[in-house]
Amino acid sequence: MCTRYFFYADYCWQLTCRKNKPKRLTSIPFLQSLDYDKTLAKREIASELGWRDYGGKHYESVFTRFYQGYILPEKLGVDKRKAHLSNLIFSGQMCKDEAIMELKSPKYSQEQLEIDFPFALKKLGFTEQEFYEYIDAPRVEHGTYHYFRPFWWDLPLVGKLRK
Repeated sequence: MCTRYFFYADYCWQLTCRKNKPKRLTSIPFLQSLDYDKTLAKREIASELGWRDYGGKHYESVFTRFYQGYILPEKLGVDKRKAHLSNLIFSGQMCKDEAIMELKSPKYSQEQLEIDFPFALKKLGFTEQEFYEYIDAPRVEHGTYHYFRPFWWDLPLVGKLRK
């Protein structure tokens, strides 16, 4: 019996073979086994690296802040904070009531929106009218388009191992 490991994104894939034939493919989410505390991590990178909190996950990028704080909620009804806060609740770093209170706070301050809006329009290549036409246009679901899967996903061997 042999075991081989392959790394892809945040996972380690373990391939178990018997008599040189693949037997089982399992994923090992190794990052989930690390002890991580968001508050301690923020404090440490602020003191050691001079990092500053931008007010939200991935808000260090103006365009990402605008996309997650305005476009996703307005166009698609998606609030990314729910997933981020859910992870903190699951790991015991926040209670549900704290998360609900944070979700009640505005996603995007009006002052910050006024600063970021012209920048985002320029990056998107939209006029203000074109942008609001885009926001008001009907929603298109992911399934409408062909989506990306890794090239190996449809290989017969991988299909057997996924079952």
